[in-house]
Amino acid sequence: MFEAKLIEDIVQNEIKEVILYPVTLAKFLLNMPKISSFFENNETDKFEIELENCQNCKSDLLCRKHTSISRIVNETGKVAYDLDTDTFLLKNEIWKAPKDDRKLKLVYCPHTKLMQGQPTSSKVKKVSFIVTKVTEEIYSSLVDKYSPRVVTFRSSSLSTVPLKFWINEDFTGIVYASSNLSSKIFLELNK
Repeated sequence: MFEAKLIEDIVQNEIKEVILYPVTLAKFLLNMPKISSFFENNETDKFEIELENCQNCKSDLLCRKHTSISRIVNETGKVAYDLDTDTFLLKNEIWKAPKDDRKLKLVYCPHTKLMQGQPTSSKVKKVSFIVTKVTEEIYSSLVDKYSPRVVTFRSSSLSTVPLKFWINEDFTGIVYASSNLSSKIFLELNK
């Protein structure tokens, strides 16, 4: 039996200098088939990037979708890049570089401490999908995989041992990732 490795340690020691929440990396591994399918789907509804007419934004606070888009578009620090899936990760967001159609597809990973009630596998795995069309200016400003701001890692290397991450005061999650992109989660009571 393998000793579980802390995802927080992986983020701090292997994906250095990137502000990446451990729960985002856990959700990335847990939802990899779903996220890959989302990135490959061309028939996804899009969310408009225009801030002026957003019904959910407040005068001093962006809505969740605009916050995620803004983080990716305005980020000037280091970003994580998974060489195995051609995917970027930062804070609570996961995304792929837009192709020629200029559609920015991203996945928002809500923190587990925001869950209501008792944690369940489906609540822990919950993610939201966002698609928006970006302008030429935004498209050209997005980080690419060859940028010196990119810190690379391989998600396939994370499938060799169970991975632990904090869910809330009462529970820890243990991810059992596998190389065939399917992962399982087990919830463990904190002692």
